[in-house]
Amino acid sequence: MVSGPLPIRTPSWRRGTLEALLLAGLVLSAGAVSYIFDLDGSSLPGNQIDFDELLGLATIFLASFSLFAWRRIAELEAEVSLRRRAEERARFLSEHDALTGLANRRQFEQVLHRVVRRAPAPGRAHALFMLDLNGFKKVNDRWGHAEGDAVLQAAAERLKQVMRSGDLLVRVGGDEFAIVAADIDGMQGASALARRIAESLADPIAVNGREHQIGTGVGIALVPQDGHDVEALLRRADLALYAAKARGISEPVFFEPRLEAAAAPAA
Repeated sequence: MVSGPLPIRTPSWRRGTLEALLLAGLVLSAGAVSYIFDLDGSSLPGNQIDFDELLGLATIFLASFSLFAWRRIAELEAEVSLRRRAEERARFLSEHDALTGLANRRQFEQVLHRVVRRAPAPGRAHALFMLDLNGFKKVNDRWGHAEGDAVLQAAAERLKQVMRSGDLLVRVGGDEFAIVAADIDGMQGASALARRIAESLADPIAVNGREHQIGTGVGIALVPQDGHDVEALLRRADLALYAAKARGISEPVFFEPRLEAAAAPAA
């Protein structure tokens, strides 16, 4: 995000024109001086330009042109570097959450589609975790969104510490997070990661001298056990999360068909 007023910059074409006029004025002034005065210091008004004057004029012109060219190259390099940084920043923000720096929903969906299309290694599974922080709404309601944002940032940092290399941690929105863990050791590996997630948020989060007790519910759907369709997996992981939240404790719940059956509208 850009903060503060943007700097006022002279258009490059106008800046280049002014510099060219200054260079031309410098060359003309040098020519006039060389015409009126010999380089050895003698004053000879009206005489013709000698070789030493031509050499001096050429030297002044080359030095001035070199200075002008160096400045223009430096400015162009600075503009290219600034544009490249702006493009990199825009690309980062298009795929990351501005508050926590985690992947955002756009990157989440892209990675999840890629993972689901690839079969896990034999005896292993891909796991989709959906998380929802417990007690976060109370922080926002009582202490305001600034304190709530600080809690979210602290929670995100703790979650980062328990991820395996290659896992994708996502802020889906609000106080909801997701994790895509490819090639995990089935339910056993998913349970182990879920335990590390719960433990990472077990200790209170301190903000502005206040401690906030924040846990999380965890819903888990597995590939291939729970299907290969991304929309179905998201729905099933959410159903497992709702079941975990209903229990009111920070324990993981794996999707089971009965959860989908219970959520289906009555005929």
